[in-house]
Amino acid sequence: MIKVKRMLPLSLLVVAFTLVIGIGSASASLVDAVLNVTADNVIAIWLNDSPTALSPGANAGNWQIADTYNISLNWLGFNYLTFLVNNDGYNSAQNPAGLLASISLVDSSQHFAETGTNTILSTSADYWSITPGLVDSVTPTSWASNDYGTYGGATDVWWKANGYSPVSGIDGQAEWIWTANNLVTGGDNRGFISVNMTPVPEPSSMMLLGFGLLGMAGFARRKFSSK
Repeated sequence: MIKVKRMLPLSLLVVAFTLVIGIGSASASLVDAVLNVTADNVIAIWLNDSPTALSPGANAGNWQIADTYNISLNWLGFNYLTFLVNNDGYNSAQNPAGLLASISLVDSSQHFAETGTNTILSTSADYWSITPGLVDSVTPTSWASNDYGTYGGATDVWWKANGYSPVSGIDGQAEWIWTANNLVTGGDNRGFISVNMTPVPEPSSMMLLGFGLLGMAGFARRKFSSK
């Protein structure tokens, strides 16, 4: 009995070790993901339920230049980013609001549950939502990509204003997103834009975690059988 009691803490150590290897492999450093974002214009960014916003980037007021933020994710739970975006001036078809972003995991062998890849881009996918003013959140309208799409090329107001060039540092597949009421004069020009992010460890890491749990179960079974 004494031997089993001594071995039980060891089993807990095995589980803790596999958690560190299996999940910590993707978060060995404080930087789990990199966010490249620009908007017209960024006011603040929050990660999860932190009461403190990420320090605004030097280009938060200039949509033509993306800012980069390093993010530390929770690998055992749910993550989300919230952007407060505001269009300076009175928005219209020629002065719209919009968010353009790409989020990439540092370890390319990991992936996001939402996309099945190591990247999340600003699109009209259901893991993005916008709350303009005080109304209920809605799915964003992906109406202008940074280098192609419905309002891409010569008809994209951002494309034209940026010298017919995409915003540097953001994935070319990312799209400018806002609400369907964006282009209307006096329409939505301020809102909270959120994106869900669920990081998933690589399969080999999950196998290590499974072996640790099986080891603990084995020790527990041996303990009960010795009684």
